[in-house]
Amino acid sequence: MEAAIHEVIGDLASGGVREDELEKAKKSCLVDMLGELTSMRGQANDLATNWMLSRNLDFTRDYLTDIHAVTGDQVCDVVCRYLLDSNLSSVSLNPKGFLQVAASEENEDCSAETRRFQLDNGLTVLLQEDHRVPLVSLRVSFLAGLLGEDEKTSGLAQLASRCLLKGTSTRSAAEIADAIENSGGTLAASAGNNTFTVAAGCLEQDLVMALDLMSDVLLRPTFPKGEIEREKVAQLASIRSESDHLVTVAVRRLRSELFGDHPYANARVGSEDSVAQLSHLEAEDFQNRYIAAENGVLAVFGAVDSEKTEKLIRDVFEAMPVGERAFAEVLPPPALAKSKVIDLSTDKQQAVLVTGFPGAALDSPDRLALELIEEACSDMSSRLFMRIREEMGLAYYVSASQMFGLAPGVFYFYVGTDPDKLDDVQSALADEVAKLAEGGLEPQEYARAKKTLLGKAAMGAQGAGARAAVQSLDELYGFGYDYSKSLEERVEAISLEDVNRALRKFFHEKPAITLRVSPNL
Repeated sequence: MEAAIHEVIGDLASGGVREDELEKAKKSCLVDMLGELTSMRGQANDLATNWMLSRNLDFTRDYLTDIHAVTGDQVCDVVCRYLLDSNLSSVSLNPKGFLQVAASEENEDCSAETRRFQLDNGLTVLLQEDHRVPLVSLRVSFLAGLLGEDEKTSGLAQLASRCLLKGTSTRSAAEIADAIENSGGTLAASAGNNTFTVAAGCLEQDLVMALDLMSDVLLRPTFPKGEIEREKVAQLASIRSESDHLVTVAVRRLRSELFGDHPYANARVGSEDSVAQLSHLEAEDFQNRYIAAENGVLAVFGAVDSEKTEKLIRDVFEAMPVGERAFAEVLPPPALAKSKVIDLSTDKQQAVLVTGFPGAALDSPDRLALELIEEACSDMSSRLFMRIREEMGLAYYVSASQMFGLAPGVFYFYVGTDPDKLDDVQSALADEVAKLAEGGLEPQEYARAKKTLLGKAAMGAQGAGARAAVQSLDELYGFGYDYSKSLEERVEAISLEDVNRALRKFFHEKPAITLRVSPNL
């Protein structure tokens, strides 16, 4: 790898940079810097940095102008002057034993209203114009993911997301990468608990290319056998690396115990056994089942002309098969009959305690109350943090998290501690959760949680890409694309008594799974 890097530097020094490579680099710089300006925080940071470093508020604009004027000869000159062996420091991070063996504050919404329409095949489309910066975010999501897997196929959606961009019937993997990278854009696929998503970003003038490329990888993937095997190796490595993250180890076992034979019991990356036996046949079946118009929502937000973009979308996405909506019936996990404490061993010199309770589904009337509870228990002002870490000195970190799904999920508290303090932490956490469930939140905790929740939502909705993500998922889940607009009203309607009622409902004398992860004896 190091030799290959030196070879590239040598080629630049002797032969210069090709014109297409230079244009690709310029576009990448432009996209990166414009992306920082999509939020008020980014704009403020840009102005402050410009003034601090150059006493010129327009430095970013001047810098981009200068980048546009850079020539290949100038790049070659810089390489020859600075990228020298005498000026080189090289560092590599290798597996143990390798060397011996080898010798983005609330922002005013300047966007237009979202337009919703459906193609003839049933695909729902959301369009929103936002011309503050010349960028476009595209996102298409389908009901799929972990909820559609079982123990034998767990990790399939993740593998499909890794391999979707590895070739189509009209483009090779290299051609797909070149098409998006030469425009300075992005293209990626991902899988969640309930969804499968392909997202892209591009400059305004490259929208046609991005739409064509996105439709190509969705409708005509080939899932080459060689690529499947390579990505399986990478996914198996990800599974093995989870042992380095003790909270992940504990939460994975928690889900296994809590959800039983429900799909949520599995990990999104799968298990070593399940991933090892997956092939291109399962990936093709996944694509045929879930990449369907009736099962998806496409969002295109940013610097677009709504009417022209609608025509472009119809031209490229009408070919998507109609299919049907997935998960017409979602079964709940089995009820948790009694509490259980499980000890796990690790070779790490730290300990983790995780206590989890059955949670709620996305459409639960208790969802917002639980989100407020999570916020109240997750920051450094929370009673858990102040009591267990600050007053008792028992923990490195204390927090809470949860998973919502189309089926009820899980709510859990977790603590990182010294192995010698694990018993004390378990007792302290159980005591604090019991007091929380019995006595409820204090008014100041409730007020802080509301402010934090609404602040995060406002900051997360500043960029076109973030709004596309939120609105497309709300539409896909059946809440309606404009569901997030009523968030403040819905949060304000949740009273302190509503929150405390949810605390009693989910945590007061309820069965729980407790995971204790500590060093090998």
